[in-house]
Amino acid sequence: VPELLEGPEISENIYLGTNYELLCARLNENIIAPNQIRLFLGYSGWSQGQLLEEYNEGAWLITKPNANLIFNTSTDAAWKDAIKLLGDDFKFLVNFPSNPQLN
Repeated sequence: VPELLEGPEISENIYLGTNYELLCARLNENIIAPNQIRLFLGYSGWSQGQLLEEYNEGAWLITKPNANLIFNTSTDAAWKDAIKLLGDDFKFLVNFPSNPQLN
């Protein structure tokens, strides 16, 4: 809910919140339940135009945002379930090891 975290809606039922202190307060006040949030930590960076170039080359597999996948799928199953959303053309990727270099 955007007013609870003061963030924009990314897709239906998916909102971006960047105020960690506000999130903690909402959790402590029982306004937001732990199963209503998902935290992602990391960094990705591209030079100017690099991401668009990679997209145009077909280097990214893209699907519509899916609240069920984000909030109701275990982290262990998320990759495989996300791949399944791409359709049969990509189902062979489901059985790839987490680190293909170990194959």
